[in-house]
Amino acid sequence: MNTDAMERGPIRTRQAYEAYISRVIDSYVEDRHVYPFIRNPGRGKGLRRRQRGKADVPWHPFWVGCFNFCIPGLGLAIIGQKRRGWHYLVSFLVITLTCLTAALVLSVLGILLAITLIGLPIAFVLFMLSSLCLYAPFVHMIICAADGGVLASRLRRGYYVMPGEAGFQLARVLGGQFIEPNFCFSRESPEVPDISKVVNKAAEAIRTIHVRRRHQQREAEWVSTTYPDSLAEGGSASPGASYPVPSARLDGPEEEQWGKARMSKEPSAGTLSDAPSAPEAYA
Repeated sequence: MNTDAMERGPIRTRQAYEAYISRVIDSYVEDRHVYPFIRNPGRGKGLRRRQRGKADVPWHPFWVGCFNFCIPGLGLAIIGQKRRGWHYLVSFLVITLTCLTAALVLSVLGILLAITLIGLPIAFVLFMLSSLCLYAPFVHMIICAADGGVLASRLRRGYYVMPGEAGFQLARVLGGQFIEPNFCFSRESPEVPDISKVVNKAAEAIRTIHVRRRHQQREAEWVSTTYPDSLAEGGSASPGASYPVPSARLDGPEEEQWGKARMSKEPSAGTLSDAPSAPEAYA
């Protein structure tokens, strides 16, 4: 896949970046005969908002995390990483069965040692270890939920996620360790495929354009609500900045006091010779 020729041309608009991403993906598919990324769930599956007249959007990271916490791997399967979802489920079952067996064995040993008063300290340690073993599946569920939330957030912000991509390094061990390529996205990491770096670089540029345009719309709305139409058309005030104008009644006492202080400090006609010379005054 040759992307050098594509990167030479000037790309500035959102449409140009989207066309560039399509050409890069099409070139990759022609070489590998496989689609490199998971399908955006907003295009075919996922949360539908047609009844509200809005465009389809991917699943919210909160719900993906909740699904992954309740049933490990379910949230990943919903957003498109079905193989990683199966890996999470299998690893969760293995860890749960292993921890339950270990907790049962440690508890039995602790009971046998507790019968003899000499082995009470060792029995206490065994009971503590058996209770800690029961927390391992819970930790696995938290890691799975965080992993799904990170990936769903990347999809929702417009980035492209590969089938074996993980949200962070620890999640690579528990889910998707046998899927190639298995990596955690980072620009500097050599494990990240070139197709992911190139496409996500363009996706980041699209997101920058979107964020900048959204800020411009908010500024335009703020200006339109701050300045009346008649004031803006008259040109008596600049719409670029807004300054609060206190009421005259509140400013009256301060203005009066300031005027009196100024009158008391003004020099009389006989003391004008004490004023600095013109170069000093305008220096």
